[in-house]
Amino acid sequence: MKIESRFQLLTPDVDRPVFQLVDAAHPLRFYLGKNMSGECSLLLIDAKQPPQARDFSSFRVESFSRAEGDWGLIIELDQPRLLGLFSLLCEDLITSTADFDRGTSGTEFVVRRLEDWRRLLERGTPGTLGLSEIRGLFGELCVLDRLIAKLGTDMAVSAWTGPAGADQDFIFGSCCLEVKAVQPAASSVRIASERQLEPGTRSLDLIVMELTEGIAAGKSLTLLIEELRTHIGHGDARDHFESRIREAGYFARPEYDAPKFTVSSSKVFRVGADFPRIVPCDLSPGVHDVSYQIKLAACAAASEPKTLDEL
Repeated sequence: MKIESRFQLLTPDVDRPVFQLVDAAHPLRFYLGKNMSGECSLLLIDAKQPPQARDFSSFRVESFSRAEGDWGLIIELDQPRLLGLFSLLCEDLITSTADFDRGTSGTEFVVRRLEDWRRLLERGTPGTLGLSEIRGLFGELCVLDRLIAKLGTDMAVSAWTGPAGADQDFIFGSCCLEVKAVQPAASSVRIASERQLEPGTRSLDLIVMELTEGIAAGKSLTLLIEELRTHIGHGDARDHFESRIREAGYFARPEYDAPKFTVSSSKVFRVGADFPRIVPCDLSPGVHDVSYQIKLAACAAASEPKTLDEL
């Protein structure tokens, strides 16, 4: 049952707050709560004292010691009209910690994640990714999975720079990678700006991934992210990964359980001087933020393509 529905089913007590354990199988002790006034909350009980956390404009965040000797971190909603958004935040905190080792403290992770939420909300309320955005993120994550095998977890995850606003999706050492996910039989790819295929002094590969939708053996965006979380584990690399998927606009939603994709093909083009592209020096003064399309046939004519496995 969705968190919002569970909040709605909680019946407040006139004398004391009511709390319900989210999931006995979850490694962290999360509780959904409702106080005497009907305000909803998420409570995390942990052996470790939580770091200091700031209030949101619509959510209160407080930590306190308990008589049992452990600590509570509680996030309370004070604007009932934002229950949907608050439920999304709660679902994200619960889902992103589902693979913690039982007995491991999750308070530091949760507080850091709350800070990421604060930054996101300062930019505007998060929405649902569209199909093209889902496809694009799926393609980048497939490349990330490949880079983890090639570079190791820490270097690969640190190299994923696209969601943070870098011109290319991956930057590591003297290399850059730009990833485009296209539908089957696509004849061109869209380039977002005149800087996207201008890597400076680094080498640059353009990776074009053909994603087929609807095959039973395919993976959803949700499943791919869960597999990567398990693969990455915990620590700095995991924190970096979680920040990047949030910057990309991903939060756990049932809408991302479908569609399912398979990688039908992948082509890797080395972007050289003769590659079809627009770069800043091509533009007249005052012209900027140019988006355009490149025919894949022209890419192949300028650069003999490799496969992703050859990357």
